[in-house]
Amino acid sequence: GSIKMTMGIIFHIAEIELKNSNLAGAHIKHLN
Repeated sequence: GSIKMTMGIIFHIAEIELKNSNLAGAHIKHLN
């Protein structure tokens, strides 16, 4: 149903945000 689809989108966005924050964190560590 639509609820499952919405949850899937939320988790997908959360996964992208997590990857972006990890990349940013690694980049900051590299600069330091």
